[in-house]
Amino acid sequence: MPGYAGYGFVLHNRGALFTLDPKSPNALAPHKRPFNTLSAGFVMKESRPLTTVLLMGGDVQAQGHAQVLCL
Repeated sequence: MPGYAGYGFVLHNRGALFTLDPKSPNALAPHKRPFNTLSAGFVMKESRPLTTVLLMGGDVQAQGHAQVLCL
């Protein structure tokens, strides 16, 4: 990125789904896992790997995993 060379990090907006409102499920707080970007799932069958699922993050995480596993 012009003007940012040499800083060693990339600017992005992945933190946009976090909030400092303590009443929100996505509050930034200890021992919480707010919905954010990519959401991976790993399915086992009889103690062996069966499949993996990778979905977009944010609001679709729980619903998306449920939809894939119910198909």
